[in-house]
Amino acid sequence: MAWRERSAWISLVSTCLIFGIYFWHSAGALHDEVVRARPFLVNFLVAAVAATLINGGLHVVSAITGGIQRADERDAALEARAFRIAYGFLLGTLLCAFSFVALLGAIQSPSAAGTVLLPTFTAATQFALLVCVAAELLRNGMLIAGYRRGG
Repeated sequence: MAWRERSAWISLVSTCLIFGIYFWHSAGALHDEVVRARPFLVNFLVAAVAATLINGGLHVVSAITGGIQRADERDAALEARAFRIAYGFLLGTLLCAFSFVALLGAIQSPSAAGTVLLPTFTAATQFALLVCVAAELLRNGMLIAGYRRGG
């Protein structure tokens, strides 16, 4: 297996595990009566540090055991295609979501209590983070598919 394919597998699996646990925990916390932002920030920082350490450690072990090859034109083409698809997904999803929220706020009449039912800032940031993680998973998946397909 090529170095870049091993790297994509390491990133895919570690991101799935770490941020899967993070979002599982966050989804439960979003159902609480009062949602506070500080626990989400602390959990995100823990997840980010864990992802960095696990990804970095596994990449070092992979480089020592399997070696690193220089990127060639095929690698560059696969990476460009994966970035194009993943970040097109990212931008499209965020644009649709924020447009929907803006439209919902513009057309919705206030409830009996005088409030408009829009997502909280914490829920919106969790959604944005989820879309960013999904785009990164899509990018790694596209890289793996490109290497498996043979370029």
